[in-house]
Amino acid sequence: WAWWLPPASSSASCPATFNLEGYGPVSLVLAGWSEGQLVDVLGDQIVARMGGRAYFADTCTAGAYDRHQYMALSLLGKQLRYTTDVSGAGCGCNAAFYLASMRQNADPGSCGEFYCDANKVCGVYCAEIDLQEANKHAFHTTLHSSHDGSGKGGGFGGYGGKDWTAAQYSPGSSCIDTTKPFEVTVSFPVDAAGQLQAMETKLTQVGHSCSVSARVDSYKDMQELSAALAAGMTPVLSYWSADDMLWLDGKGDSNGVCAEDLKHCSATAAFRGFSVSDIGAPVPEATFRVAEATFGEEQSAEKQAEEQAEQEALVAEIWRQEQAEELLRAKRAEQDAPVIVPTLAPASQRAKNTEGFFDVFGRWFNFMNLYDAGKTKHQAGRAHWAARIALAAGSASVASIVAAVWIARRRRAYRDMMLLDGDEPGEHAAAPP
Repeated sequence: WAWWLPPASSSASCPATFNLEGYGPVSLVLAGWSEGQLVDVLGDQIVARMGGRAYFADTCTAGAYDRHQYMALSLLGKQLRYTTDVSGAGCGCNAAFYLASMRQNADPGSCGEFYCDANKVCGVYCAEIDLQEANKHAFHTTLHSSHDGSGKGGGFGGYGGKDWTAAQYSPGSSCIDTTKPFEVTVSFPVDAAGQLQAMETKLTQVGHSCSVSARVDSYKDMQELSAALAAGMTPVLSYWSADDMLWLDGKGDSNGVCAEDLKHCSATAAFRGFSVSDIGAPVPEATFRVAEATFGEEQSAEKQAEEQAEQEALVAEIWRQEQAEELLRAKRAEQDAPVIVPTLAPASQRAKNTEGFFDVFGRWFNFMNLYDAGKTKHQAGRAHWAARIALAAGSASVASIVAAVWIARRRRAYRDMMLLDGDEPGEHAAAPP
């Protein structure tokens, strides 16, 4: 129930707003204010990238957190509808949408965001209602009072999710085919006194006549959650993964699917078509049009290609950011590396170390034809020994070697000139200086 979030960035910017039918325009406040937003708004769709979390708000101030800006959505006696796409979220992945009492929380917590939940992720407890914790193999909906991390829930998968089966909710199912988006409706009915009775969740899919549903009632802390809903709770979106998610998608006591959490997660999960209304009210026309036209089985090839391009662009952007971060880490590591200042070894060690160079320079002088066999060997040999002396002294400078080469070449040129005259340079003339 915890996940990594990147540090705050000075280049933060607020995502675009979107419409919550029955409420009005909504802003998103990003957890961590990370560079390269991990949650963004594309048209009427909210796209959450892996590791991202965002809070519904009435207004947004980039790079800052103000609990008074967070939405306080009162859902007591209401129903909330939305469409979700978890088609790329496999075992170990969690596309979550939930409510938390963040507007009422005055403690910024360890995250500095006024975030709170029933598991004290950022150091602060508060009431939490999980509308959805899901992947393509499991779906949980859970009530949590402020200090009840386990809570009481329903759905399918792991522990406690026994309201439907894998045959009804799975990739390729004839009821809820999780390779395609589906609609979620969560209702909070009340009794005659206006107190919360239950949380009712229903999943439907365009083109399929069946549905699955769960009802969570008789919870020991229903009165606390009734008060939290009446005061207004903040909707939160997140997408994360873990290798210990079998409580959600494992076999558990529900005959779930996942034997282990391999974290085969797509880069993103998506949510759209949000609306709030009285319980039993017909689906708002705008929401119905979005669900039918965008997510129906009659979806056009052009629209599918457009959405695929958006997904690929998101993946490419994530890869670009990861590469940039890797280069930055490498540069910082290079800057932080200690500077090694070379020191001059003792003379005896320098002489020892230069032994290996003598043969190399000898071969090089031979290659340059600076000495030949016979009478001229002693002349070029002087240049060879000049190089040896320079190296043994530890100087080994380019100037020393070039000077030695120049002397040898002068002597060889003189020898060639004398040979043309028929004389041997060692017999009739003195060598040039």
